[in-house]
Parts: sequence; C-alpha cells; structure tokens
Amino acid sequence: GSRMKKILRYIKYFIFALLIILIVPYIISPVYDFKKPQVFSGKELYNPYKEIESRKCYKANFHAHSRAYLGLTSGSSSPDDSIVSIYKRIGYDIPSISDYMRINRVSESSEGYVPVYEHGYGIWKNHYLVIGAKEIKLTDFVLYQFNSNQQFIINRLKTDDNIVAIVHPGLRYAVTKEDLVTLSNYDCLEIFRHDREYLEHLDYALSAGRDIKILANDDCHNIYDFHEVGNGLNIINSKSLNYKDIAEAIKSGNNIGVSLKECNFNTFELKEKNIRSLPKLLSFDVRNDSIKFSFDKPAAEIKFIGQNGTVKKTMKDTASTYYTFRKEDTYIRTEIIFPDKIKYELNTVFRYEKENKTNTSPEISIPKSASFYVLWVGVITSAIYMRYRRRK
Repeated sequence: GSRMKKILRYIKYFIFALLIILIVPYIISPVYDFKKPQVFSGKELYNPYKEIESRKCYKANFHAHSRAYLGLTSGSSSPDDSIVSIYKRIGYDIPSISDYMRINRVSESSEGYVPVYEHGYGIWKNHYLVIGAKEIKLTDFVLYQFNSNQQFIINRLKTDDNIVAIVHPGLRYAVTKEDLVTLSNYDCLEIFRHDREYLEHLDYALSAGRDIKILANDDCHNIYDFHEVGNGLNIINSKSLNYKDIAEAIKSGNNIGVSLKECNFNTFELKEKNIRSLPKLLSFDVRNDSIKFSFDKPAAEIKFIGQNGTVKKTMKDTASTYYTFRKEDTYIRTEIIFPDKIKYELNTVFRYEKENKTNTSPEISIPKSASFYVLWVGVITSAIYMRYRRRK
C-alpha cells in the first residue's frame, strides 16, 4: 500500500545519500605526480637536539580515546576527566585526548592542554592525529584509499600551525611501508603504541629521504587498563608547555619516543614511580662528522641504525657514546635500551644541503586529474541516462 511505498522511498533516499558519501570524495580528489624519492645527501648533518640543554623536559601522550557519540566508538569505558587525572597522576604533563572526528576540550583551561583529534572513519583505518587542531575536516574515504587519495587527505589536514601524524601505519595495511615512501607533507610517524612498534616503517621512510619526526603514544581505549596506559610516551624538550613551543620542539625533532611495553610496570603505582624517574638526555652534539651524546643513567645497549635499517654500531653498558658518519651513511637513528627494558628512540641525524625540501607535497597532475574527472562525469551521466530511460 501507500505506507510500503513511503518506506521504499525513504530507503531509496538513504541509499542515495550513502552513495554520495561513498563516491563524492573520490570525485573531488585530484591525481598527484609523485616524485621518485631520493636518499638524504649533503655535507651538513642535521642535529634535532641542538637546543636540548636550554630547554625543559615534558612528558606527553597525544593518543587516547574517551567516551564519545553515546559510547558507540571504542573508548566508551574512558570518561574524559579520568583520562586527564590518571595521566597526570603517573607523571604526564600533556594528557591529550584524541577522540575520533571530535576535539575534546575538557581540560582546555588547564596547563598542558593541546587540542587533538584522530581523523578518519574509513574501514581500512587510514587514521591521522591532527595535533593543534582548530577545526574538524569531515572529508574522508570510507573505502580503499589510493596514494592520491591519501595525499589529498594529508594536504587538507595540514596547516602551518598544526602537526599531522600518521598513526598505527601497519594496522589493516591502511598505510604500508611503500605508502610512507610515496607520501609527503606529513610531520610525524607514530612508532610506538601500547602494544606494538613500527620501526621498520620508520626506516622505510627515512631510507627514502623523508624528513619525518617520531611520536610515541598509548592509543589508549580503556583508561583503567594498565596494559594500555603509560606504555608509550614522548619526552619533549620545549621552552614551555605553551602549544606553540611544544609544536616547535616536535617539528624540529627535539623529542624522544619512549616504549615501556616490555617493562614489568604492571600496576599504576609502578608506572607512577618509574615514569617520573626515566633517564634524561643531558647532551647531544653533532660536530664535523660525529655524533656525541650522554644520559644521566647508563644504558644496557645503544644501537646506531642507518640506511635500510642496518645496524652500524652497538655499544653496551655506557651512559655516553659517539658515532662517526661514514661516506655511505645517509642518516643515523639511535635506539637505546636501559635497564628494566626501557626503550628510547631518538630522532634522526641526516645529511642535507642548507635547505631540506624532502617533505614538500607533490604537485597535482592536471592531465591525469582532468582525465579522471571526465571519467567520473561519463559514469554519472550514463547512470542518469539509464535511470531516465528506464522510467520512460
């Protein structure tokens, strides 16, 4: 009857709206010309920690989910005020909440507040942290993302003031190692989370000459589960807790990625005690072709890792050490294991010539984009014509 026709009409409207959501992003996304990556090269060596001695250390987590959208998203068991209080309790200065497609402002008036949200609602988990976000960008691809689609989203998210980080890159193969080589214009890669690490992904990007900095987070979805809290953190050497200073420190690489997932800190009390007393980087000098640095506590093992993830040198039981760049070295990243299996990852020292332009965005290909748009116009026109013909 008429009621059934009405229901069917609403179903058609819903299907039409769903198709718009699925298809429109692909229509408006341009096609990019991705340049062939080049390894780091040049006579100069970039020192990410050149101002470390004049700054303070702040501990931060930028990836935690609170109860949102009536509890429909993961994080439903984590009240936002509990997230802030628990992270503060165990020694964090910046306890950011990164809800999906929402800027959480519960602690906006508090010192150490940094606005963050996690962008992405596609089924393949192409997600980005937008740190310092001022607004939400709603555009995303629900289905599979090609490299041009990924670059389109990154470019829409990126501003001069914010930080865009690719998170959990290996999850559901959303962002592969090969994608990290191709894409650019993102600032950071999340290398540690509470249950896994992505150092192989980092080496893929660095070996292709991508000047990206590291982040280490919890990606916590249950604030009351100590397995998810206090396992990944950033030690940021900043002038202050002001967002502008924090962002400057991260963009320049003046932060350390820390993983505590192998440590036996299996209570919140143990986390509170040990996170507050983590080893401190005292100095980091890059002069001529040498890297020299020291900590306030001895490390069990220090690895210097270069092009393609090759271990170039290993030192044991020392608080200070050095590495001399060889002619074939394009970059060196340092991995430090302290007693209790505390793991530090330092930002990369790499070769460059005065101005490094390896992280600029690729240009839009006008011919390829035009061909793509013509194809879509043809498909839509054909669909409309077939619909009209059938009704006639």
